[in-house]
Amino acid sequence: MKCYKGEFVKSRDQNPVEPKLVDCDKHEDMCFSFYSGKTDWIKDCFKRTDILALIDDKEASEGCKELLVSNMNKYVCICMKQ
Repeated sequence: MKCYKGEFVKSRDQNPVEPKLVDCDKHEDMCFSFYSGKTDWIKDCFKRTDILALIDDKEASEGCKELLVSNMNKYVCICMKQ
């Protein structure tokens, strides 16, 4: 499975860096993108069980969803290995 990997935090990073397409570990079966506001993002490969715990979701379906984290709206997008 291939996923994009990278991170950008506007308050810390000077210039946005394009995420890189990487081969995931054989145990990582989901691509995960986390968006905070309009500029900050994290993308990486994850194991399904780690994502379920991270977003406190029992089913974690593919697609994007809005989450409330620390009283702020965040967006999470998930793609799963077929």
